[in-house]
Amino acid sequence: VWAAVALISETVATLPIEAKRKNGAGYDPVDRHPVLDMLNVQPNPEMTPLAFRELMTARALMWGNGTAEIQRRANGQPAYLWPIHPSRLTPVRSSSGALEYDIDRESYYTDMPRHRASATIPASDLFNVRFKGDGIWGQSIIGFARDSIGLAAAAETFGSSLFANRATPGGVVEIPGSLNPKQIQQFHDEWSMNTGPEAAHRIKLLMKGATWKTTGIPPEDAQ
Repeated sequence: VWAAVALISETVATLPIEAKRKNGAGYDPVDRHPVLDMLNVQPNPEMTPLAFRELMTARALMWGNGTAEIQRRANGQPAYLWPIHPSRLTPVRSSSGALEYDIDRESYYTDMPRHRASATIPASDLFNVRFKGDGIWGQSIIGFARDSIGLAAAAETFGSSLFANRATPGGVVEIPGSLNPKQIQQFHDEWSMNTGPEAAHRIKLLMKGATWKTTGIPPEDAQ
């Protein structure tokens, strides 16, 4: 996993980033733009553009989201992109319905200092490289793999249990009338000794009008 993430993130980090301006039905190349300066020259005073793009891609793959807080100038133009670990963010809706991100003030990933006092980040001030997900918050490859492995493990455990009992579902023995506690225990012990893989093909006897009723799932249905 680490080798795959490293290969993808390092490769993406070296790809050129260009900007284009819409012009009628087409697009014209843009040589200078504040966003281009952040992504190609200096995302923030502490990181190179290569390191920033590699980090965003790696976190998108491992966590589903490569997130950075946008620090703006007085005129509203973006100035810097400060990485913030996605585990600290939770997408929420404000009272007006606007998308925001609650932020956990505790940092365990040496995140850069925040440049706002509020406990939320507006969606317009969050740079996010998402992988899959619902368009608002991403889903990590590790999460997908965990679910798939969990399903396979659960199926294997169920299959082992099923075949350990000769692929025979559970059931109940119905006996007309009543038995005293000693008779119940004796019947239970004798019946239990004749179940399981080691008791395959043994003849089971049901006396005193007792009948067997299956309560589990038939093997063909379980399969």
